[in-house]
Amino acid sequence: RSTLMAMTGWAQENNHTIKADVSDLIKYYEGQEKELSDSIYLLDITTQKPVTEKIALKDPTKIELSGYVDSPKIIHLIVFQTFEGWTRNLYFPLFLEPGNIVVDVEAESSYTQGTPLNNAFFPCNRKIREAEKNGNTEQAIQLSADYVLEHSKDLSAVLMLYSMKNKTDEDAKQL
Repeated sequence: RSTLMAMTGWAQENNHTIKADVSDLIKYYEGQEKELSDSIYLLDITTQKPVTEKIALKDPTKIELSGYVDSPKIIHLIVFQTFEGWTRNLYFPLFLEPGNIVVDVEAESSYTQGTPLNNAFFPCNRKIREAEKNGNTEQAIQLSADYVLEHSKDLSAVLMLYSMKNKTDEDAKQL
């Protein structure tokens, strides 16, 4: 009996909830003959395999799903966008780990918080994107390198390196 209670407590500790409001994204595409689909799914970035099947949304502006996670994973929250007869997937990265995960979805970016890995990664990632937007590539590279060194023992360093994949070979060498 105590084993069952301990297992139940452990299972509850490994539950996750993801909440996202995509109403800003919908407003961004209004009048562009694009509309968001009524479904999403989660994709494991490292294995490129779905974590969930397609999930139907009751409200196309709000996403909420819960589940169990045995270990932290780097995933994409994928929102389907349909226009003129074809579908495009919008990818929003996050760490799937136990806890309440809140995703702030903007036009074509997102900010995630609520769990340790998401709280560590996304504030730094936002600073890096701002530096890049302002043309300060050296600062962006330095912020990325500092983050990877500081978080070398956790999964968030992997996502930082993954986000650097679109950089030039020269940028990557500086890391």
